[in-house]
Amino acid sequence: MFILLILLRLLPALLTAYWVLATSAVVVTLLPLPLPQGFKDAVRLSAARGKLWSTRPKSLGRLNDLAVPQAWFSHFYAVGTACCLLLLLLATPLPPLASSDAQQLTALALFPSKAEAVQYISLWVFLLHLLRRLLETC
Repeated sequence: MFILLILLRLLPALLTAYWVLATSAVVVTLLPLPLPQGFKDAVRLSAARGKLWSTRPKSLGRLNDLAVPQAWFSHFYAVGTACCLLLLLLATPLPPLASSDAQQLTALALFPSKAEAVQYISLWVFLLHLLRRLLETC
């Protein structure tokens, strides 16, 4: 339980770091900068799936042929869904029972700050995404 609480506290920073690094790699690849072609091809290959699979870069040799079927990720989406549900259960505040004020019973009024409300809503959006992917792989 203690480890989950630590992960819950670290989650915003870890997600921010991931998105900054991933977005930076894509933006740097799209700019006309003198970068190694292997780096640019690796970034493009990481985005090559679905309709883009036929246009993946050919210069990465054996890496170019590596592909994992989407059905192999069903366990990943199932575990992700379970973890997201657990985080939502831990993060869901209990409404005040003695209050009859309708303003205090709204979902956003249950959180002490707007940032916490945004994180809570983001977890719900992520859960919907995981459920959609899980249904696609089954």
